Amino acid sequence: MKQRMVARKLAPEAYGAVAELDKRVSESGIDRALYLLIKIRASQINGCAFCIDLHTREARKRGEAEERIYALNAWRESPLFSDEGRAALGLTEAVTLLSETRVPDEVWAEAEAAFGETELANVLMAAVAINAWNGIAVATRMVPKHAGEAPIVRSPGPQQTGRDRRPAPLRGERRRWYRKRGKNHGELGELPGLEGATLGAATGGAGTPVRTGSAQGPRAL
Repeated sequence: MKQRMVARKLAPEAYGAVAELDKRVSESGIDRALYLLIKIRASQINGCAFCIDLHTREARKRGEAEERIYALNAWRESPLFSDEGRAALGLTEAVTLLSETRVPDEVWAEAEAAFGETELANVLMAAVAINAWNGIAVATRMVPKHAGEAPIVRSPGPQQTGRDRRPAPLRGERRRWYRKRGKNHGELGELPGLEGATLGAATGGAGTPVRTGSAQGPRAL
């Protein structure tokens, strides 16, 4: 597939404004891991291969568990997402499918119950920002950065090294997670927080570098 145009070169001021919106949202205090889940889920609905590739890779580098990335398409049936995560994903889907949903009262009420007024506004703007990026990337047929490369495979086994293991969750994680093992519940410890890169970073706009870590399984958000 050939890219139709490079929008950031032809409309640099408008493109830069979208990048600035993304930057402002990421600096608003929104949970970084949650922002990435919002980006991935909206991109899945919009069929944006460029953004799915960018943000799933970014999420892995930040320490997101593979199980939660795989479960995003079925988050309603998955035990890996907290009440806040579910409310944010529900609102993201409603905003992304605006012409069909009109953002139902019950979806908004669930988000209001899960977040404070300021947090809810940030979640809303996160959904708006990624939908803007999806529109640019899909319309111009932006090609995923790693198209044509061999897929990354992490195979556990006796020869597994630290480099092959999943990255660890991040410091500053405040959400409760659990596994369905009777009544056992767990609380994640503190792990290093890190702001993720944006679509703007990958395409010459605003963004933040990412780092890797080592993993300890899925966490609810």
